[in-house]
Amino acid sequence: MPGTTGSRAYLTALATMVLAVEFPAIAGGMVVTADEMDSLFGRQNVRRVDASELPRVESGAIQNSFRFLAEVGLPREVGSFASTDVRHFTSSGDSYYRIGSYDGQSVLCLEDATANIVDLVFEKGSVISKVYVNGSLEQFVAFLCQVQRATLMVHRYYEGSGPRLDQSAFLARLKAVDDKAMLEGAWWQVLLEDMLLSAE
Repeated sequence: MPGTTGSRAYLTALATMVLAVEFPAIAGGMVVTADEMDSLFGRQNVRRVDASELPRVESGAIQNSFRFLAEVGLPREVGSFASTDVRHFTSSGDSYYRIGSYDGQSVLCLEDATANIVDLVFEKGSVISKVYVNGSLEQFVAFLCQVQRATLMVHRYYEGSGPRLDQSAFLARLKAVDDKAMLEGAWWQVLLEDMLLSAE
C-alpha cells in the first residue's frame, strides 16, 4: 500500500486527469470547433446561421464572427442565455448585431465597432446600460462551453456519479480565455459567483 505522500500524489494526478477531461484546454486559448459544440450540446441544440442570410460587412473582425456563427454556431440555451437570430440595429449612433438574450431582460450583442460581446439594457427603445461580456464571439462561446461542462459536472456530483467541481481550476480556465471578463464586478464574474454559490 503506498504511503501518505504517494497516495496524495496519486490523487493529485487523478484529479488532474479528471479536470483535463471535463475542462479540455481550448486551442489558442479560445477556439471551439463545430464537433465540440455538437458533442457538448447536441446538434439539434446548436443554432447555426446560413452565411447568405447574414448582413454584408466590411470589418474583418465582424466577418470572422459571422463565419464562426455559420460554421460553429451558438448553443440555443445555456442557463439563462438564449440565442436568437442575428439582427442588426443601431442605437444612439452605435451599431450592433443581436445574438441572444439573458434572463429575458437584456440583449447580448456583437458590437460593430469593437467585435466585443456586450450586454445591453433598453428603456423606451434606447440603450441605458452597456456592459462588456467578452472580447470576441469566439471567447463568448468558449465561456458558454466551459459553463456547460461545469454544470454537467455539478449534476453528476450530486447524483453520486462524478467528482466535485474544482472551482479554482474552472475559474482559471475562464481567465485564460479572457481575463478581462473575470475582473471584479465584470458581467461574467458576477454571474459565475452566483452559479458557484448555488453549486456548493
